[in-house]
Amino acid sequence: MPKILAIFGNVALYGQERSNIHVFNTLRNKGYELLLLVNDRGFHWHLQPEVDAHFLNYKKIRFPWNFRKTLKIKSLLLYLMDTVRYNIEFLNSYKKYKPDYIHIANDFFYMTLWPTLIFVNCPIIFRLGDKPTRRFFYEKWLWKYFIIKRTKHFVCISKFIATELKKIDPTFKRLSVIYNIPPTRKATIKENLPQKDDSKFTVLYVGQLNKIKGVHILFEAAIKLMTIKKSKFRFIFAGQIYQSDLFKEISKSSFYKKNRESLIFTDKVQNIHHLYQISDVVVVPSLVEEALSNIVGEAKQAMCPAIVFNSGGLSELIQHKVNGYICNEKNAESIIDAISYYLNNPNTLEKARMASYDSILHLGLTQDMFTQKWISVYN
Repeated sequence: MPKILAIFGNVALYGQERSNIHVFNTLRNKGYELLLLVNDRGFHWHLQPEVDAHFLNYKKIRFPWNFRKTLKIKSLLLYLMDTVRYNIEFLNSYKKYKPDYIHIANDFFYMTLWPTLIFVNCPIIFRLGDKPTRRFFYEKWLWKYFIIKRTKHFVCISKFIATELKKIDPTFKRLSVIYNIPPTRKATIKENLPQKDDSKFTVLYVGQLNKIKGVHILFEAAIKLMTIKKSKFRFIFAGQIYQSDLFKEISKSSFYKKNRESLIFTDKVQNIHHLYQISDVVVVPSLVEEALSNIVGEAKQAMCPAIVFNSGGLSELIQHKVNGYICNEKNAESIIDAISYYLNNPNTLEKARMASYDSILHLGLTQDMFTQKWISVYN
């Protein structure tokens, strides 16, 4: 079977990283030999327990930090030195491992490796999980004249991302769309989570607690709904509280302090499937153009309809008012309308639950279909 050298320099553990780990695990389970090149400075922060739990092989090398977040001269010099070291250590790993394919899943680590990739005669598979980063001339040039030409095949995680890729070259055809399927969370811990409460209509949010994800808008909707029918609702926010400025702001509000039993912030959760099972709906109110959403797929497995903003690829997994609800406007009133639609129509909610689960097969969100699509990429 082919040998794959995967560049995996991320340090966080969000949806993108979980999905990439699931791809690696899927290929490994079909007999492909994989070696992940991971970040020697940040891998152990969040990713290592999950990667270890999947028994994936990895090697630590130096990766550059993204200097675009700062303009300090010292940071720029460190970035340049790290980039040189990154290229050298990658090349040494490549020569020793002798892969049949290079797998890349982040354009920053692609862009910073181009001096070496020019001289490496190995096909590259690029799993594109975000819009191409093309803010500056340098990035636009690399995408158009190097990344597009150097990549053997692109795997876009949504039709939205495929459309964004084709904006660079409308004639480009070496791509396929493979939706994420809910990744398996192997690393487990004991958690004290809310339980089922049939007396409440439970609304769930899963993800980062910040404003670009629209959490403040959902909280505003919660205040308005609970002001009218306080005893009817329960809102659960499952996301990391640590270093969340928005949570600090919310936790200081008088409304939150008076209603903490119905406005539950669980912090980061591993057993997320349990929360989907006890919830009536999940809300994904992202204000940015999302590539896709693991949350919608995970919710479908638990028969939990999703309410989403029409942002990027989010709506691709939803049939409006059939297996979920697509808000036309990105505001609290739209969320209130969507929640009220299901609250006031229990039969409609039950049909949406069934339709949400049934759509898994239609969308190709099964492990078998996912596996076959990835095998076709590497054959």
